[in-house]
Amino acid sequence: MTEHLQLSKAYLYLAKNSSDAVISLSFLLKSIEELALEKMQNNSYSSDTTNKMMEYIRNSPSLYKEYRKILNEMTNYLLNGNSNVKELIDNVEKYILTITNN
Repeated sequence: MTEHLQLSKAYLYLAKNSSDAVISLSFLLKSIEELALEKMQNNSYSSDTTNKMMEYIRNSPSLYKEYRKILNEMTNYLLNGNSNVKELIDNVEKYILTITNN
């Protein structure tokens, strides 16, 4: 298992165990970002790594779908005060499982 996949799982764990929805959602975003770096097979960091990672997420339908859901849920939570973090956590966890099983 690579460092990016380990970090993705660690962020997922933190998202699951936070009692604050904003913190959980933030950790879910980081988890998706680490999954993108894993898929990119990026082992070094440069000044444009973040831009490349975001481009990869935008061009990956499955990653982008989850990333967008998390961002939408963050906005929804900030505007309305309610959130369905558990469903998003489950989705990211399933995605991680598909990566680790391949």
